[in-house]
Amino acid sequence: QAESEHVAWSFDAPKLALTINHLVVDGVSWRIILEDMESAYHGRPLPAKTTSYVDWAHRIAAHDFSADLAYWESAAETDGSLPTDRQGTPTTSETITVRLDPETTDALLRKVPEAYRTQANDVLLSALGRALAEWTGRNEVLVGLEGHGREDIVDGVDLSRTVGWFTAEYPVALDIPAGDWGETLKAVKEQLRAVPSKGLGYGALRHLHGTAPEIRPGSASTTTASGATTRAASTGRSPAATRKAPAPT
Repeated sequence: QAESEHVAWSFDAPKLALTINHLVVDGVSWRIILEDMESAYHGRPLPAKTTSYVDWAHRIAAHDFSADLAYWESAAETDGSLPTDRQGTPTTSETITVRLDPETTDALLRKVPEAYRTQANDVLLSALGRALAEWTGRNEVLVGLEGHGREDIVDGVDLSRTVGWFTAEYPVALDIPAGDWGETLKAVKEQLRAVPSKGLGYGALRHLHGTAPEIRPGSASTTTASGATTRAASTGRSPAATRKAPAPT
């Protein structure tokens, strides 16, 4: 038996341990790999190959995202700074974790999305936007989003069974209206649907072509809502909201 900090191997049981760095695969890739391994083990034929990661990268680099540029230039004009008590860099931090009870989780994942024909992410971002608007005193707030990156944007690309690490990180300026929560949710939902190319073009324009401006919500740090909320919605588990906050100095 050989042991390390992360993996314990046992040769007494018929088990196979796989360790792959996240730089190589994402969550969808694991499902593809495990399904193919199970099919191969039982002698079943493997599904047809989809677009390779390399081919996808070349297609993204060659795709014309220039029509999206005006959106990102407009977002760059939004004040994304957050209030601070004093100047300087925090030297310590703490992690604050909050868990939602089953009733609230059910409302978040099922009842509210069904009533407003929306998604759990829209509900969470509406709450985040309202909190930031009240905190900053501005109706327009800037947040950083991260999507799964497997968007159906480029013609002829099929990533349904492609293994790799796909992601899309992009900023969104949200105009939070005054009024009840229903109006806020509807407004945020419409603004998120209006993001061009589902955010995929920002990284291409920013890092491949150098035409999109650098946008950093929160100035010193980015206020980010990630795909974790989508995973919570799909699994039905009670999501935990975790953030790091500067400790008093």
